[in-house]
Amino acid sequence: MNKSQAFETAKNILKDHIPNLTLQKLSILESNETSNFEQFYKIKEVADKLHCSSRHVWNLIERGEVGAVKIGGITRIKHSEIERLTA
Repeated sequence: MNKSQAFETAKNILKDHIPNLTLQKLSILESNETSNFEQFYKIKEVADKLHCSSRHVWNLIERGEVGAVKIGGITRIKHSEIERLTA
């Protein structure tokens, strides 16, 4: 199931279970479709994608060359940062 199909399924479930959900509210949900969400990767996953060591990825973060965030106590890197590095 792709993102668009998943969104339609979720929208139909909402319509069935929340009768007061208006078309205006549904259109707001539609405009915030899941395509706005960005993928985040663990340090090891980034190292594998960049064909380098995890230590090298940590060094890039420490030098400020790669942006990272902590999510649930785990350091993660946005997909856009990986794309920027590989461009």
